[in-house]
Amino acid sequence: MPRLHIPTFAEGNDGTLYCARGDRNIQRWDGLAAAWIDAGLTAPVNAVTMGTTSTGLIYGNLYAYQRYVALDGRVSNLSPVSTELVIAGVTKTITNVTNATPIVITTSASHGFSTNNRVKISGVIGTRSANGIWLVTNITATTFSLQNSSGNGTYMGGGTVRQGVSQIDYSNLGDASSDTRIYKRQILRNKDGNVNVFYVDKELTNLATTTSSSTNDEDDLGEAVVLLGVNGEDLNVTRHAEPPNYKKVIINHYSRLFAVVDAPYKWGGVAVTNASTTVTGINTAFTSVMAGWELFVNGDATTSYTVSSVNTSAQTLTLDTAYGGTTDPFALYELRPARSATGLDSREERRTLYYSESGLPESFNLNKGVTLSEDHEAGEMTGLMPIQTRLYVLFENRIYRLAYSNEPADGDSVEASWRGCVNQRSWSIVEESAYIMDRQGIYIFAGNYYEPISDAIQPLFERDTKAKYQINWNHQENFFSVHDPRTETIRWFISLGCERFPRWALRYHYRIKQWCLEEYPFAVSCGALGDLSGVPQLYCGATARRILALGHGHLDGIPNSTLGTIRGTATASTILSISDSTASFASDSVGFPVQITSGTGAGQVRIISSATATKLTLVEPWATLPDTTSKYQVGGIRWKYRTGWFRFLQSGQREVRGMELMIRPTSLESYMAYRKCLDNSDTAALEQVSASYTKANGLQMTSGEGDVLIQTTKATGLFKHDTDAHRGQDSDGIRYVRYEYEGVTNAEGHQLRNVILHGVLA
Repeated sequence: MPRLHIPTFAEGNDGTLYCARGDRNIQRWDGLAAAWIDAGLTAPVNAVTMGTTSTGLIYGNLYAYQRYVALDGRVSNLSPVSTELVIAGVTKTITNVTNATPIVITTSASHGFSTNNRVKISGVIGTRSANGIWLVTNITATTFSLQNSSGNGTYMGGGTVRQGVSQIDYSNLGDASSDTRIYKRQILRNKDGNVNVFYVDKELTNLATTTSSSTNDEDDLGEAVVLLGVNGEDLNVTRHAEPPNYKKVIINHYSRLFAVVDAPYKWGGVAVTNASTTVTGINTAFTSVMAGWELFVNGDATTSYTVSSVNTSAQTLTLDTAYGGTTDPFALYELRPARSATGLDSREERRTLYYSESGLPESFNLNKGVTLSEDHEAGEMTGLMPIQTRLYVLFENRIYRLAYSNEPADGDSVEASWRGCVNQRSWSIVEESAYIMDRQGIYIFAGNYYEPISDAIQPLFERDTKAKYQINWNHQENFFSVHDPRTETIRWFISLGCERFPRWALRYHYRIKQWCLEEYPFAVSCGALGDLSGVPQLYCGATARRILALGHGHLDGIPNSTLGTIRGTATASTILSISDSTASFASDSVGFPVQITSGTGAGQVRIISSATATKLTLVEPWATLPDTTSKYQVGGIRWKYRTGWFRFLQSGQREVRGMELMIRPTSLESYMAYRKCLDNSDTAALEQVSASYTKANGLQMTSGEGDVLIQTTKATGLFKHDTDAHRGQDSDGIRYVRYEYEGVTNAEGHQLRNVILHGVLA
């Protein structure tokens, strides 16, 4: 399956949800629409062509734009401006102007005007008050007066008079019907003498038409659209551009949408042929947005090819120039957005953040980006983190604070921390402090200081090839964290070993400052805090399009524990199945885990691929084949609690070694196991019993095994196990012990209430 970028989401002030992925347009969803749609509006590319018809009251030197409008009132940028239209329905040369009240105009030829016609006079020297727009009164064939006028000087020559037209004809509008975001098209034009304010002349809901006409004179024009503010600020010319489609991280901060982090595409491979313009993707997911991007092949950072078009169904790229390298049936490559629009080189662009206009989260002016200073130690930009009024820019190894009042471009960026963040999803805010993961570990960031908190799990972050568990940083883009205020915990979902998607979580209880490593039977790719019956609930996305309510119930992935058999004892098994002749398994158990809770093969977890009433077929084979001693459970959460290392007492007296445990009893049959490890060994020490037996105190031991089973249905919930007695010697004997407790929950869950260790130093 081809790999896609990990999306990020941001909620606008009006509740609209935005999604960015970096290889397609940023999208929006208002909770009501049937599907996501592209955010923003594309601007019309055609300059309007203007013409006129007949004579009338429309006059002046005019220009026109067109723009698109969405159903919710959002607007696009303006199209290119039209060429100037000089209205000249009737043009006459003036030969005389009286310095009187009213002014009388004489023309060289018959003017043809009727009383109350509107005309424009310009170029008069001397009696300058005659210049302007007037209603006329017809006197003779060559004379007329200007209503409500008064002369202000002796006529010295010059002047023309023009009558307006009755209709303006617009053409070359272009067909916009294919863009479902567009609700209507507006044609804007100016009034004579003002090119800074335009007015809505026509609104067209027929988006396929390429022509229109208007008989509106200046008094009939609609809404005013101011192009530039008094201080030269762009109000409507370029501020409504679409969000940048090559940035994969978005956040909402103070009614602005911010977009950062370039998303180069380099997954799979490409087949390239010398002297050919066709590049074929292999296990790729090219999108139409990549048209115009630059292609780099086999690590050659100096030679690039511009992609002129993308065939998304065939997964081929067409280059604007033929490939000049060596033919390669499977080449490594990288696709990066071209930078011609912004004028920044690729290094500058990777340090640049863009932001929308205030209150207009889908209107971006790409000329107003913020480019941070280069820091060779910072690594790549990974995201943005808002903490109340502050906005922090995250890099792999640094955090910068962006301080601004009105315009982010006018603000300053200062270094805030020498620690960084893995990706945009690996931080959580709790009580104005951020809990962040980078490659060094996990730490608390409070704006002006940071405090490491992951000492207890630090071996996971160290490059120790002998370590049992180690974080797989090759897939760090899949990591994420989520805060659960109900349990006062934060989980960082990570990949260990060779796993690609997170199947483990580092859980931190920030009140008692304790860590726990959780393992899940399937990949967990995302998480979010929601609501369940009025109570905060943590939801996680798992395989097979399942959404899991974490901590709600105790059976992994089982939608309804009353449907079918959940637990029992195996009557037969094969390498890819387990059977129970007395069972009645539910058909909807496919995709859920089945666990061996005790007996032969205990601890194994497999995913169910198909189910009949008495047989479960598995995705992967058993490592140890279960037998008739094996108890199983469909679903269930496997947990493990491990103490630290404790030193045995060496008092010279005979000291009893062992442990006491108090649990919450369960009403359903269930087992826990405990084991002890000695002197830095990860292998459980074997119990010294000659034969398998079950004690009356609820403990079950098997000869040759290290696990002691605890029957959780014991009414008192109290267990005591003395393992041996020992008197300290000077010889090199056993010195340290560590206890582990492990189980698989049933529908009730397990709860350890108290653990007391005997024979150790406190």
